[in-house]
Amino acid sequence: MPGEGVVSQMVALLSIALVASFNATTQREIKGMSTDKPSKLIIGIHGLANKPEKETLAKWWEAAMVEGLNKNSRVPVTSLDFLSVYWADVMYPAPDPKPDAYREAKPGDLKYYKDGWMDYLRSRVLDVGGDFLDFMKNKLDIDNTAELVLKGKLPDLYRYYKEEAVRKELRGRLAKAIIDNRNRRLMLVAHSMGTIIAYDVLRQLGKEDPTLSVEHFVTIGSPLGLPHVKHMIVKESP
Repeated sequence: MPGEGVVSQMVALLSIALVASFNATTQREIKGMSTDKPSKLIIGIHGLANKPEKETLAKWWEAAMVEGLNKNSRVPVTSLDFLSVYWADVMYPAPDPKPDAYREAKPGDLKYYKDGWMDYLRSRVLDVGGDFLDFMKNKLDIDNTAELVLKGKLPDLYRYYKEEAVRKELRGRLAKAIIDNRNRRLMLVAHSMGTIIAYDVLRQLGKEDPTLSVEHFVTIGSPLGLPHVKHMIVKESP
């Protein structure tokens, strides 16, 4: 199956999440055909870096999820009711002409590691609250240091935080997809930087309309726990 390398590697994780969380037991139910319950919709939002054309990326995401459901969870589906929220065109003048090729995960490719003391230390550091971040900002200028790293290594995220027009456009696209389908049972799947956009949108929509509901929010490769990201969330909160 041709597809974005990152997406193809998410097949197993997505299939588990889709089956366990969304309880998609039959193709008829997933497709949102006539049932006595609201129809279901999976909304996906991609991560940072340039992407192939919108239609191509959506096709790859859906194909990866269908493959995972078929092979890993034995759910016999051929398609999903899926909506892709695409924002790479805001950051880049043209789609990526040479996206990552599909890489098959062969037996033994996925390695497992036991947590060590460094993992415990990292988890404690990443759990620090606003007081510590304020201290670091005052003493070590953490904001400026983080911004330099973002600008050099993660330009998409840097622009998201620095340019209000960009931030508003990206959030607006996802918010519209959710609001337009508010009468359906929604699962939101977000990857990488898409999880930051999704979290910000869900937080804002929850304030504006507490009755609006997204049934499940699945994050993959999420940076939401990183100190600078947490700092920006706190900074924007009233």
